[in-house]
Amino acid sequence: MTGAAQIVRLMAGVGVLAPALIAAEPVGASEPLPARKPVREAATSQAPSAILATIGFSPEEMELGEDARRDLTAVAGRLAKEDRSGILLLAYAGTGGATMSARRISLGRALAVRSFLIKHGVSGGRMTVRAFDFTAGAGPADRVDIVRSPS
Repeated sequence: MTGAAQIVRLMAGVGVLAPALIAAEPVGASEPLPARKPVREAATSQAPSAILATIGFSPEEMELGEDARRDLTAVAGRLAKEDRSGILLLAYAGTGGATMSARRISLGRALAVRSFLIKHGVSGGRMTVRAFDFTAGAGPADRVDIVRSPS
């Protein structure tokens, strides 16, 4: 007897399930499950109009450069004034194969952007950080996209 069958039998014994359900075939057991979209692809498939800014980084760099600080200052000013909608920080790193290293770098980038935005008046509670590896989707591999959260 399989583990699932044992659980059903135990649940029926205590009156949780009707006896008719015990003998029933699982619904859709012979039908294949629909293909699921990978999390990485789902997170990066934002409409271009939802991207508020893209902050570029030098390869393997986690600190904000001069251009990044200038761009973030303008973005922070807009975000601090507008409504309190959610913001996604989608960070990418193109280290070329070392997934854990890439995620560590992209997380460092996202946290640097988040800290900068907080220091410039954007509430930290509005931001959600996502760190990805070198599978950058559309755009340069070494970047942080600032995206308005879907409602």
